[in-house]
Amino acid sequence: MSYVIHYDVAAVVISAFTMISFLLRKNIMNYRTKVFYAILWGALLSGMMDIVTVLLMVITVPVWVTYAANMIYLLVFSSLSFLYFKYISSMLVRPTWWTRRRRIAIVIPYVVYAALLVTTPLTKWIFYVDADGAYVHGKLFHISYAVAFCYVFATLFYTQRNRRRFTKTQILSVTSYSVGLLASLFLQVSFPKILLLQFAVSVSVWLMYQALENTKNFEKTELGIYNRQGFMKIISCAVEDKEPMKLLGIRFNGFQVVRETLGVENSVAFHKQIVDFLSENLTKLDLCWMADGIYIACAKGNDRDESIENAIRFIHEEFNSAVKYQGMQIVISAAMFVLDYPKDVDKLEDILDMVDYEIEKVGEKEDGVVLRSSEEVLAKLRREHAIAQLMKRALADHKFEVYYQPIYSVAKKKYRSAEALVRLIDEELGFVGPDEFIPIAEKNGTIFELGEYVFRSVCSMLSRERLWEKGIEYIEVNLSPVQCMEADLHEKLFAIMDEYKLPCEYINLEITESATVSSEEILRRNIDPLLANGVTFSLDDYGTGYSNISNVISYPFHIIKIDKSMVWSAMKNDRAMRALRHTIAMIKDLDIHIVAEGVETAEQAQMLGVLGCGFLQGYYYSKPVPEKTFLKLLREAWDVDRLGQEVSK
Repeated sequence: MSYVIHYDVAAVVISAFTMISFLLRKNIMNYRTKVFYAILWGALLSGMMDIVTVLLMVITVPVWVTYAANMIYLLVFSSLSFLYFKYISSMLVRPTWWTRRRRIAIVIPYVVYAALLVTTPLTKWIFYVDADGAYVHGKLFHISYAVAFCYVFATLFYTQRNRRRFTKTQILSVTSYSVGLLASLFLQVSFPKILLLQFAVSVSVWLMYQALENTKNFEKTELGIYNRQGFMKIISCAVEDKEPMKLLGIRFNGFQVVRETLGVENSVAFHKQIVDFLSENLTKLDLCWMADGIYIACAKGNDRDESIENAIRFIHEEFNSAVKYQGMQIVISAAMFVLDYPKDVDKLEDILDMVDYEIEKVGEKEDGVVLRSSEEVLAKLRREHAIAQLMKRALADHKFEVYYQPIYSVAKKKYRSAEALVRLIDEELGFVGPDEFIPIAEKNGTIFELGEYVFRSVCSMLSRERLWEKGIEYIEVNLSPVQCMEADLHEKLFAIMDEYKLPCEYINLEITESATVSSEEILRRNIDPLLANGVTFSLDDYGTGYSNISNVISYPFHIIKIDKSMVWSAMKNDRAMRALRHTIAMIKDLDIHIVAEGVETAEQAQMLGVLGCGFLQGYYYSKPVPEKTFLKLLREAWDVDRLGQEVSK
């Protein structure tokens, strides 16, 4: 049988070109890249050996040479599909699908085939050399194609089974390559004289390199250093190889001013100047871009401690004064943190969490300060992670509880409203306060689902209990500043109120002053339609943080809630008392209702009533209580009030 080897020649050229491209670029050799490197060698070697086996058919050589060449080719070729499966599966950082039994099962086809191939000189099952010295397929030859088919199909199955852990690009790439390889297998079986398979393999490997392994995916091209994805690959490589590593986080302050002053183009050029300067002088470190002005320098090897300390001294010295750029003197400063693997952290996810945490915290420190990681910080991060997971479960299982704290009307001497407050209690973690889980929810985006959960609970309760018939005029529902940045927030709230057929007038939305600062335009787009339909608004925590009279004037607040710190201070300090008195007088003069928070004693309640505060909220009247307790409290108050009315008659 004569074979057409033109496609094999093209396959070798393509494989060689891919190999050269790979070797000429700076690669981060983690487990996945090492597997790809093995695939490159396999594709190149199998293509060359396929040509050699065809050439051996037309020249006279010892029989053992023919056997050896064909066995090498078939062993290498069959390993490619196995390696392909290993490569794709290694895309998962934590491949939980793998078990010991599955690991053994997945290697069995290749081991069985290798055993059949090694014994083929005796059995003649895969191939044999006849009496005339000709190469002949054995009765089990097509097992080589069957093994390849099994692994490629398994790759497709594995990808679909774990599709949530792959990106859309990865799924599309794997599906395309796998379908292409399967099609070439069928073509090769249908047209055995035309050696198409190696060509299909080489093209697939080239495409894999471009889409999945090309180092451009790990580079911040305009700066010539690794990007965040490259950083993740560097640390995953260190963790896989258990190679000690030290990280230096660098946060430069002043880039925002440069952008605003010099414009985007000059800002990019200045940024590049800084990066080039660092790269030229920190030659023993791998520099990674995390965000504008934020970098991680990675040090490995026995001298990593010395390299990091030298880098710290260098940055302190060089950025202690203004940086020259196009004749200008630009002042930027640096704050840094150091993280040691495995001394400080020994898990990949802990490294990533710690880096993000330190980047945030180092921005709050004075310039020149170098933060050192500790077990205390790691314990805090682990608790945050545990709370984040708890919140997801609590939302799915409806384990969050909405508590209510009544608000007392001084004029009517009864409860006229209440504030809805969310609570989270877990058997393992115990009571988790909102001051702890709300910031985590805002950071990871759970706040949107949580906010809807609370609002829906309040609307359901109001609609069911018809509290306005019991004297409750409205329920206050807190909105996070992050929720206020949601452009379609008003539409979602309207939809929920419509679902429960709840009139808008029974809802009061409570926002903090930070919301008015961070999202003014969007906030106004949400407030206007809600206000037009009867929803009222409260400004919470007045007297702390961003307290600004312009917010009171600019926004149509129905209620101002004075923070408990002002109330408590007024009881101890005469100046604070005068400030509170003038604040209440000013707000009343603007025709805005006032709720004083943190009322815990009869003395405080009396003082606030004298000052003219219309509504009081605090433990003196009631702590936040579960819905059932709140309703019972209202019924008791309602019964007392009704009894008093009957007596007066």
